[in-house]
Amino acid sequence: MIVAGGDAGNAPRKIAEGLFGENLGPSPLRHKESVMHPSFGDDLACYDRRTPGDWGQLLRNSMHDDIKEVLFGEELIRSRLATLGAEIARDYQGDQLVLMALLKGGVVFISDLMRHIPIHLDIDFIQASSYGLATTSSGTVDIKVFPQLDYRGKRLLILDDILDTGRTLHRVCAQLKARGAEDVRTCVLLNKKARRIVEMKADYIGFEVEDQFVVGYGLDYADKYRNLPFIGVLKEACYAADNIGDAAVSEKDASGAH
Repeated sequence: MIVAGGDAGNAPRKIAEGLFGENLGPSPLRHKESVMHPSFGDDLACYDRRTPGDWGQLLRNSMHDDIKEVLFGEELIRSRLATLGAEIARDYQGDQLVLMALLKGGVVFISDLMRHIPIHLDIDFIQASSYGLATTSSGTVDIKVFPQLDYRGKRLLILDDILDTGRTLHRVCAQLKARGAEDVRTCVLLNKKARRIVEMKADYIGFEVEDQFVVGYGLDYADKYRNLPFIGVLKEACYAADNIGDAAVSEKDASGAH
């Protein structure tokens, strides 16, 4: 966000409005407080507010506060993806590789991983859902968007943010094989064996994860928290009030996402 001219004095307030999508309205300078925001650092170190409960509370109540524990930080994810990319490039050298991500959760994964794969490749997307807004799978896989291109004779690598029950990946792979793909393999960022229902093993795995409710880096709860740059455990209070059941990692959300 660029603030110029006579409005420059309101820059901190406008940044906060941009962060939280709220019009904070006119606010005469009454107080200044040092606040370190995880995304902006010193850029928001000092700002004005009307009352002790206004802007500072907005910043402190960011989605970062909903995370109980960070499991995999930004640097660790980046390092692991570089290793995965090198392995994939070695295994598919000289082939017609197509990376196919499951939406929405696979968007962040494919965006970062493909930049670590230094060979020619194509990309495509599939939208499927087995969770709805719940935290546990309904048992029914709904494929909403399926590739229309001809992949006969191609080698496909299906990317997903998490392998949980296995239902979605199993069905997607079966359909692609039925349509004539030469080879269909899978690559998942997280492997959660504790909740497996369908016998399914990924060919490439980023990290093993315990039976915890994790969000971030594409993973969501009710379509939120995808934009966190790390993967962390969501606090139970954030979903317990919905009375949805066990603390599980959603494999696909209501929009066919992750």
